[in-house]
Amino acid sequence: MPLAGSIYNESICHHTQPAAHPEGLINAGMGNGLALLLLPAGLALLLPNMPVIRGVIGTEKTVVYVALVVIMATISGFTMTLFFKGEI
Repeated sequence: MPLAGSIYNESICHHTQPAAHPEGLINAGMGNGLALLLLPAGLALLLPNMPVIRGVIGTEKTVVYVALVVIMATISGFTMTLFFKGEI
């Protein structure tokens, strides 16, 4: 009997677009923390989601949301790179 995780992976993840791998970003010279935190921040700011978010919370709050995601992802990435240098 297959586990729930394997059912999920086969039925849903098979049809999704693969995310960028942070190893390529790290090899290009980006810090470890920034490369790892860029992926969830990028998913939070997908262009097709922006009109939906704007429709739900309004234009001003959407601008604040985008700014906060970018700022917090950058700060978190730099912090993670400083504390976990070479360990990721």
